[in-house]
Amino acid sequence: MVSSSSNPNPLLQVNLFSRFFHSWLSSLINKSHKQGTLHLDDLYDLPDHLESTISIDKLEANWFDEIKRCPQNPSLVRATLRTAGWRYMLLSLLLIPLVLRLSTDAMNKFSSGEITNLLANDANKVELLHYYLNYLWIAPLQTLAVIFILWSYVKYITFIIIGYTLFLLFIQPLFSRLFLYLRAEVLKVTDERVKIMSEIIRSMRIIKMYCWESAFERKVCRIRTREMIKTTVFMMCHCIETILSQSYLSVIFLMIYGTMWSLNIKFDTRSFTLLYVLVNYTRQSCITYFNFAIRDVLNYMAAQKRIRVCF
Repeated sequence: MVSSSSNPNPLLQVNLFSRFFHSWLSSLINKSHKQGTLHLDDLYDLPDHLESTISIDKLEANWFDEIKRCPQNPSLVRATLRTAGWRYMLLSLLLIPLVLRLSTDAMNKFSSGEITNLLANDANKVELLHYYLNYLWIAPLQTLAVIFILWSYVKYITFIIIGYTLFLLFIQPLFSRLFLYLRAEVLKVTDERVKIMSEIIRSMRIIKMYCWESAFERKVCRIRTREMIKTTVFMMCHCIETILSQSYLSVIFLMIYGTMWSLNIKFDTRSFTLLYVLVNYTRQSCITYFNFAIRDVLNYMAAQKRIRVCF
């Protein structure tokens, strides 16, 4: 693809090596060093395939095609994959302009507050999906490699690490589903609060004329109280999950020390250093990032259902 602009992007013509190491930016960096700054005219033009208008049109066409294929249960996930493919991280940029193309029926069905809440919460969940998604397959492979290395040094002590790690991995999907349920409950109340606040603002003159301020104030306070209670429960569950994740190293070494002490197994500095590095690595990739990946996937599935209803 060749750009017809006055400052074409060199990314369109560079080789694989330059793409991988980003060496195609060297000329821009040198210009910045010589000038002391960069001006807007110095920047390269955006390639055509990255322009939002083209991507939005493609997503919209794929969504309408998905509706024709599966009118009873269209999937925004399939439309997304056909549109962006590996560039699904751009989807959040597509959803916001796409909302401006809602049908008249959808605009009448949903209030402006609900649409605002959709953009503020659900579109953000789509954007966050790609951050840790690859750890769904990276983490198990890394865990197997760590187990192999540990077995060659500490033998049966490895089963302690495996057991506690598997325990956390098994309860993480349960926590994620619980978070998904609690978040859905919070969003329901948030939608209700945003909707009534929008109605109050639109009908402010009528409310003032009939002196309904106190009644609406009590109603908003009740909704806000419900929202805060559900949010508090959600955050408490999140704290429990965080404690289990952050205490992983301490619990592992406590069980290892206790087992080795009871069995009179020598535990030297070399073994401690190796265990600490590998177990900490397992906590980072397998416990933390793998958990984030599961959470983001479930949040995305919930978000795409809410977004799909609007279209």
